[in-house]
Amino acid sequence: MTLKTVQSRFREIAEAIGSNESLRTTAQHDGSAHAEQVGDQYFYVVTERGSEFERRETSDPEELLSWFVRDLTSVIAGDWELKNRAKSQDSRRLRFAKHVELLRGINNSWANQQQSHYQSVLLRHPFDDASSDRVDYYVNLQKQGIEDKKAWQLALARFPEPKAT
Repeated sequence: MTLKTVQSRFREIAEAIGSNESLRTTAQHDGSAHAEQVGDQYFYVVTERGSEFERRETSDPEELLSWFVRDLTSVIAGDWELKNRAKSQDSRRLRFAKHVELLRGINNSWANQQQSHYQSVLLRHPFDDASSDRVDYYVNLQKQGIEDKKAWQLALARFPEPKAT
């Protein structure tokens, strides 16, 4: 499969989910990813200001496509979450669920892989539904003249952080 074919498939998927994004094949140097092909190898490359920050390599054009579709659906899920934000709820709850939902409409395998990734992230960094309450309380305590360190200790006592498993 050629890179042009991968680009075409990406475009079809993007249009199907209401996006006008395209898969770039040249560096934009703005932190976004682009695709390269050398022989039978495909590359997912992230550059910013002339520096390369990430390079993934695969011989599977479907894997390359999945990386770019995951990026696109992640952005869409993030935008959706911002419009549907629920106070006193970790924003990742909605974002992760929407991301997997979008992927499920495209490719079940990609959705399952993303779900597994999120599950591993949450083992190390569990949902924290009290984070905004904790910060609001901390700010209020500071406004009352309570020193930063003490205010934070009080905020943590009232709204404890979740523990990683």
